[in-house]
Amino acid sequence: MIQASAKVLIIFIAFFYLFDTPPVSSRTLSNLGQGKLLVASRRMGDPRFAQSVVLLVHYSNRGAMGLMLNFPTKIAIQKAFPDVRAFAKRSDSVFIGGPVNPKKMHFLFRKFPRKVEAIHIFGDVYLSSGNESLQQVVEAVPRNLIRVYVGYAGWSAGQLEMEVDNGHWNILPPDVGLIFHKDPAHIWEEVIDRSDTVTT
Repeated sequence: MIQASAKVLIIFIAFFYLFDTPPVSSRTLSNLGQGKLLVASRRMGDPRFAQSVVLLVHYSNRGAMGLMLNFPTKIAIQKAFPDVRAFAKRSDSVFIGGPVNPKKMHFLFRKFPRKVEAIHIFGDVYLSSGNESLQQVVEAVPRNLIRVYVGYAGWSAGQLEMEVDNGHWNILPPDVGLIFHKDPAHIWEEVIDRSDTVTT
């Protein structure tokens, strides 16, 4: 009787770990770094980040910063930035980059114009901010290779590592296609299953 109960307990524990806990490989803390993608797990407890996909644009032992890629607003760029002449006829949306400092604007783009001050994130993807830089980028880069964000996601030292360790985030390698996805509002559904099993 005791042996039978022990077998049932072992089966239950194995079932729990197999189906309730994503593989450790997608949550290894050493995989964190600039350019990596954070995919909110199904366990995400913070409603501000539920079903979000975040690009890490800065990561160090002092903290981290990222931009949420999949929350376009209904606000057109031309209305949000009327002072940027190149946006005068553009109807593409501004994105919510995160809950921190919603008045702060950042933008991601490809094919780096040399005169623009920008931070290299990975591959041919760059980050910058400010209306003057934005004007220069818009004039030099195709419209489908620019994303404009207001606000950002921020973590203090050790905070992101704790959230990953607690199972709130899965980690994916850099992916240009997700940043400039033609249907950004649905990329979480596209990558959540992959992020549960991927080895970064």
